[in-house]
Amino acid sequence: MFYEDGRKVLLVERKPGMLRFGIFSVEEYRPIPAGASLIVRALTNKRISLQLLRTDVHASPAEIVVFESATLDLRLGGRIYRTSYRGRFTGLDPVLNALLSERYGPDSAIEVHDWAASDGLASSEWATSLFRIFPRATLIASDQTLFLVEVTLPDGAVFIVEANGRGLQYVQRPFVVRLDPPEPKVFLVNWMIGRKALARLATLQLLIPASWLESEEDLLSTPSSTLRKIPLTHPEARMLEATEARFSMRCHSAFERLDRPVEVIRTMNLLNRGYFSPERLQEGACAVWHSLRVGGCWIVGRTLKDGRLNASVFERTDTGYRPITRIGEGSEIEELALHAL
Repeated sequence: MFYEDGRKVLLVERKPGMLRFGIFSVEEYRPIPAGASLIVRALTNKRISLQLLRTDVHASPAEIVVFESATLDLRLGGRIYRTSYRGRFTGLDPVLNALLSERYGPDSAIEVHDWAASDGLASSEWATSLFRIFPRATLIASDQTLFLVEVTLPDGAVFIVEANGRGLQYVQRPFVVRLDPPEPKVFLVNWMIGRKALARLATLQLLIPASWLESEEDLLSTPSSTLRKIPLTHPEARMLEATEARFSMRCHSAFERLDRPVEVIRTMNLLNRGYFSPERLQEGACAVWHSLRVGGCWIVGRTLKDGRLNASVFERTDTGYRPITRIGEGSEIEELALHAL
């Protein structure tokens, strides 16, 4: 679902068929009512070039619609979706703000971290409400992947890849083809193009320099291709970061402890049994524990398909966690977290 002028819409192609071309500009979008069936969506939804994620900080409403729709089905690392949407934590943020107000005074310079923040939109919404209560607070949103890499070859073909070179999309007009997961065979032409594109990507033996990935440089030219970063941060989160010193985005894995402890950490829609083994979830709980001050708060949970929230709030103690409160039915890893240390 997407938002345009306050309405939820789906963006689709006009004519269904056995192949799909691609969307290369904002002007090519055509909204239809959100009530369209999943079958209609599957047969008619065009592939959106991930190049359109590259927007100016002052993105137009139409560009924001493009950004949100292009990232809706984006899956990284083979399994992790970055699905997010406006107002996702509308029912959670006020509860957390009230809880923090009971524990900290309004002049407290608390440091809040929102881990696995995807595009940062939900984090920016939380920051806006949090700063009204705690003017001296800071909120740092983080995710393991903040950008993709556009690889342009001499013949004009483009691969959109992750930093490790894993292919996500192949772009060569008039086609935009998904590489992982591959196109369904019902779109036979796209499926065949995707297979050939993956074979070509393998022959490139793409090695992206770590020094460039970690730098602020956007462009890198090599003898065989031109590399350019494509931001995955929502334009509105980028705008808040540019205008509000108390809010920032950074690269960080939710399984790595921070350099110094902070007061609050939120990890929503990541540490779930559907994503990770119990052992890996314990590693995540330990990383949070080592990153919190004694008395600090950890919020963990998930959003259900019907929009409901299940989350648990813990206090960090000297030896583990103490449960403070539950939202909905609580986190599905609550018992695991209590015995993680």
